[in-house]
Amino acid sequence: MIRIAVVDDEKVFADDYCRELCKLFKKHEVKCEIDTYTDARFFQGMLREKKYDLIFLDIDMPDITGIDLAKEIRKSDSETTIVFVSYHENFVFEAYRYTAYRFIRKNLLQSDTEEMVETFCRNHNEKSDIMTFDLDCRKKADENLFLIWYFYAARHDIFYVKENKESIHLNMHAYTLDFLEEELKDHGYIRVHRSYLVNCEYIYELKSDCVILKDGQSLAMSRGRIEAVK
Repeated sequence: MIRIAVVDDEKVFADDYCRELCKLFKKHEVKCEIDTYTDARFFQGMLREKKYDLIFLDIDMPDITGIDLAKEIRKSDSETTIVFVSYHENFVFEAYRYTAYRFIRKNLLQSDTEEMVETFCRNHNEKSDIMTFDLDCRKKADENLFLIWYFYAARHDIFYVKENKESIHLNMHAYTLDFLEEELKDHGYIRVHRSYLVNCEYIYELKSDCVILKDGQSLAMSRGRIEAVK
């Protein structure tokens, strides 16, 4: 879930832009929650209470400008993505002093926003598909979740398997299949058996008591899970 703030003193614009952003993020299958603020000072106060992943700032606002807000945000937060939205292109170089992700021109609002959201979502999805695992012997591994075929349990030990069929041993004190099932449910992994958590991308066929993977491997499937797996 991406938490977004739109800060613009024009209420009609802020509401319309919020609806457009919702459509674009939905198009790219990224869930988002958007708050709109028409009072920049009020938003400034809310920064102490709420954390946003992405903030759209109008530059020309009464009392405090978007540039000043960005400066304040960056004093304590280097991770939030800031996007400026303005008619005033002469501010573009100053805007990038605060590590702005994009400068969206209001006279080219549709095209600039579409490009920005598409790129942001692509980067977000790439990052969200990488997970760092604690391995046996105090090692760590950054893995692309799309490339893992399945996880399995052998007594108290948990392993994962990739295309080369090598079993990689996870730290036995850090993981259970129940934990991994919950963590990976939004990444296309399905619990087919108490001992197997499978990436659905690699399932070729379902049988009454097993799943067949694309390379011909057969993994047991619990009878009680057949309907849920389907």
